[in-house]
Amino acid sequence: MDPVRFGLVGYGFGGRYFHAPLLAAAAECDLVAVATSSTERRELLSREHPGVTAVGSLAELAAAGVEAVAISTPADTHTALTDEALDLGLAVVCDKPFALDAPSARSSAERAQRLGLPLAPYQNRRWDSDFRTVQALAEAGTLGRITRFESRFERFTPDPGPAPSGGGTLLDFGSHLVDQALVLLGPVASVYAEWRVRPNGLDDDVFIALTHADGARSHLAGSWSEGAPGDRFRVTGTAGSYVVGGPMDGGAAVIFSGAP
Repeated sequence: MDPVRFGLVGYGFGGRYFHAPLLAAAAECDLVAVATSSTERRELLSREHPGVTAVGSLAELAAAGVEAVAISTPADTHTALTDEALDLGLAVVCDKPFALDAPSARSSAERAQRLGLPLAPYQNRRWDSDFRTVQALAEAGTLGRITRFESRFERFTPDPGPAPSGGGTLLDFGSHLVDQALVLLGPVASVYAEWRVRPNGLDDDVFIALTHADGARSHLAGSWSEGAPGDRFRVTGTAGSYVVGGPMDGGAAVIFSGAP
């Protein structure tokens, strides 16, 4: 097939490291243009992706002939940009958290369905090698019937800076943790959660307990202030258990290093 002509909205941390390199490398995609108003980021773009045009808006991306966009901007802009892109006739991949609340997420999904356009959240950690191993063991029945799934994103960052705009530990880390639990164990019947709030307004030490429809349970934790991080995964089944220690999957580190 002909490559999908992609535009990228935002060239901050996520856009620069997680979206642009993969879009540029995928034979099925053609990275055409990036929307960013930052002079500094436009200069970075011209050095790192020569030939990719810098524009100032979604409308300019559409005018440049893109068919789809990846949105990688602050969390509180995701819904408005997703809806604008759909109204411009563009397919959308939106970074996590997809929306800040369920009604906004449903509204965008209904809009895409009404317009007949593809819409997807960007949940890249479904393809982490450690999680794929957990999936393979579960699908093969090696551990028996899975009864408990423990998953953690824990790190020690005493001063994480100002609270993110609309994001936070629960929506940031938590979106990956919950997504992996849903992929592994399916729909959820009940939810329990707890967290504490730092003086800067950042929610921290997040814990989520999910009871899945089949009776299995997921215990999920995320923290910026854990000096002794626990195992990345512990999966318990009726025939055995599987443990993955830290640190997290090394895919991100490879991307940051610039390695091919």
